[in-house]
Formats: sequence, C-alpha cells, structure tokens
Amino acid sequence: MKFKPEMLQLYFIVGTQDTNNDSEKLLRLVKEALDSGATAIQYREKGSNSHFL
Repeated sequence: MKFKPEMLQLYFIVGTQDTNNDSEKLLRLVKEALDSGATAIQYREKGSNSHFL
C-alpha cells in the first residue's frame, strides 16, 4: 500500500494508560474513534503496562 497524506486526516493515539488495562474499554475507544472518522490508530504503550498485549 502506498502512503497517501489523506490517510492521516484524523490520527488517534491510545494505550492502556487511557483504559486502566481494560481490553474491552480499549476496543470501545478504538471503535468510537473509527466511527468518529479517525483515519489512523496508533497503539502506544509506555512503562510497566507494556505486557498488556
């Protein structure tokens, strides 16, 4: 897939720091972001919760 700038119109960044390690909440947030028009999702994990995946 070739990169196109319009792929990054609305970029959503999320990690367990936003969900208190609740995978269901993470999925809800991602779904809401996509339903709201997010064109890219980045999952970022920092610190001791990086084992979450």
